[in-house]
Amino acid sequence: MTLKNELLRKSIHLLLLVIPLAIRMLSRGEMLTILGTLLFVAAAVELLRRYNARFGRLFLAVTGTMLREHEKEHLTGATYLLLSSFVCVLVFSSWIAQVALLFVVVSDGLSALAGKFWGKHPWIGGKTWEGNAVFILTAVAIVLLHPDCPSAVGLAGGAAAFVCDVFITGIDDNLTIPLCSGVMMQVISVLM
Repeated sequence: MTLKNELLRKSIHLLLLVIPLAIRMLSRGEMLTILGTLLFVAAAVELLRRYNARFGRLFLAVTGTMLREHEKEHLTGATYLLLSSFVCVLVFSSWIAQVALLFVVVSDGLSALAGKFWGKHPWIGGKTWEGNAVFILTAVAIVLLHPDCPSAVGLAGGAAAFVCDVFITGIDDNLTIPLCSGVMMQVISVLM
């Protein structure tokens, strides 16, 4: 994927900041309705592109330059993000859903850009030390700046998000990062 396409992909990724912001402003029921509707539409698009050749060609013509190679044959990251957003709102406390989704939208998005732009020191799984540093710094900033997030709980969630990003392969990180970090924060906040 070219740098231009990666920038476009990540700028769309960052536009999804609207989801954690909406979670803060709307009720759980309103968010589930909105996300459920968007998830239904995304699932319909995924099915259409897979089982209708004409639609599949149109979909690739419109989105192909932004898709990762595996997304051309499998679910897109956007569909995974909508699924994880729906599950986060459904099962976690509001502030946990917000923070977990901020980890994937901000920390994962910016770390990928940092790794591509400035990454000079390779690490596990195609990641770079520079990208990892950006992930960790932005996750800490999210925790410290979120008004409802207890630091210890949020930092544990950030650590879980980082571990998922680096070590879990084969499952889209738009699903694993928010769900793993959300579970970690929910469990710790119940135990505290």
